[in-house]
Amino acid sequence: MRVIEKIRQNIEQEIFDYTQLMFLLEDYRKPRDVISSLLQNQEIVRIRKGLYIFGPLWRRDQISILPGGRQVYQEKPETSHLHNFSTSRCNSSPQPPPSSLTIK
Repeated sequence: MRVIEKIRQNIEQEIFDYTQLMFLLEDYRKPRDVISSLLQNQEIVRIRKGLYIFGPLWRRDQISILPGGRQVYQEKPETSHLHNFSTSRCNSSPQPPPSSLTIK
């Protein structure tokens, strides 16, 4: 099983952090090198220091990011969720603001 497959299988959300990655890569001798390789191959995308989303081939839902990476919208067909990483709260929101960057 490829590294990205193991990560995708164990992380259900589209947004994850460095701690989650390090936990999943604890069996590797150089986990930071593995993360660098995943970033270089665009299997994961860094949206802020220590905060990642899955790359286009591994993404299940659409993601919208406000400039600065402080708020990330994970869009699902039935609902959208606003993740505010500056306060670690999760609020419901019908749609991202028009000034956001949408990643498909």
